[in-house]
Amino acid sequence: MTEDQKLDFEHRLTEVEDRSKSNTKRLNEHDEAIKENGELIVAIKELAIETKYMREELNETIERL
Repeated sequence: MTEDQKLDFEHRLTEVEDRSKSNTKRLNEHDEAIKENGELIVAIKELAIETKYMREELNETIERL
């Protein structure tokens, strides 16, 4: 293996390592966004359930009136 080939491999390896670090950072950011979205979905489901029960109670109240 020539010195130029070694330098080329070293250069490529450095690029791959840099890309790997960048990808890891982006994945971590996406993981956080996914976690936040999951929490938001749970909150929306809870609101939907509460709204359903409130609507049922309102309908019962209207019927009594």
